[in-house]
Amino acid sequence: MSEENKMRLLDQQHEQSAVLSVAADTDMTKRRLVRGAVATAPVLLTLRSGALAALSCTPIKVVAQLNDNAEITATTPTGYTPAPGDACFEATLCGDIPNHVSSGTRVGNVDSSGSPPKCGPTGQRNHSYAILSINGANSLSPLPL
Repeated sequence: MSEENKMRLLDQQHEQSAVLSVAADTDMTKRRLVRGAVATAPVLLTLRSGALAALSCTPIKVVAQLNDNAEITATTPTGYTPAPGDACFEATLCGDIPNHVSSGTRVGNVDSSGSPPKCGPTGQRNHSYAILSINGANSLSPLPL
């Protein structure tokens, strides 16, 4: 075999091994990707059921009991002091997460001009509304621009 033929044969073998090496690298990368995805799935499911689920809920200040005149007669927890922008919501509590709501309809803002403060429409004897801060209210139900 001539020297030239030997060189061609070596070049062909080198090219074939390079192609096989690239194919093996690609296959190994796919395997690592699949292994990584399978390994992280339980972590993602745990986050969704725990801390991440809490992110989809909005904290409330208090739950307010109203009389027929929409006056706040009791709050849970007690000792509520209205702040500018506090809003009243007919809301759905957020599962097992205390003092959080998952959705709601804004029925108005807290009127603190009188004593006791008012919240929501009149004629709602013993009705409960969630009171949210201005930031909580805007995240739950943004005002139109």
